[in-house]
Amino acid sequence: MSAAAPSSIKQSPGSPPGPKGHFLLGNLAAVSSDWLGFYSRCAKEYGDVVQLRYVHVPICLVMHPRDIEYVLVTNPGNFTKSADYRALARVLGNGLLTNEGKAWQHQRSLIQPAFRRENILSYGPVMTSATRQLLDAWTDGESRNVHEDMMALTCETPRYQRLKQNHPKYSSGTPRFESGARRPTRCTTPGSRRRR
Repeated sequence: MSAAAPSSIKQSPGSPPGPKGHFLLGNLAAVSSDWLGFYSRCAKEYGDVVQLRYVHVPICLVMHPRDIEYVLVTNPGNFTKSADYRALARVLGNGLLTNEGKAWQHQRSLIQPAFRRENILSYGPVMTSATRQLLDAWTDGESRNVHEDMMALTCETPRYQRLKQNHPKYSSGTPRFESGARRPTRCTTPGSRRRR
């Protein structure tokens, strides 16, 4: 694996450069019409750290892998999540997305085994098979809700892995996407089961 190229931050420390945007909406309109193109243009024009504004919320967009590693891994104590995440915690609870500090580290250590190399490798055949079956069900010229299909596929892999672990008779099979079958639109989690 080769090392990442040096960061190309184009301005001294302080407020990073970025597009001005609309006086009221900031950069929200530009991002909502073509987010990938907008972010690519920002990286080319302003460098690896770009300041944006969505309505009244300032956003610092970090593009370079070395800078992202610095924020998320090397020095996370100097960076906090915004007030929006704290508000989101009221709805979602305290999880990996909303927690910070020691609570986040504890939760991260609990989920880490699922992302070990050997576990990831075991998901490969299941994900490949499920994807192949999903694509085989598609027909040329058909209109599809790809978001719905991808959500179903995302939910299917861990569900099948649990089924395979808990019920030996399913250990040699693969998940089936039957044409005409109703696909799930959301994943069931232990938290969502408790709220029912």
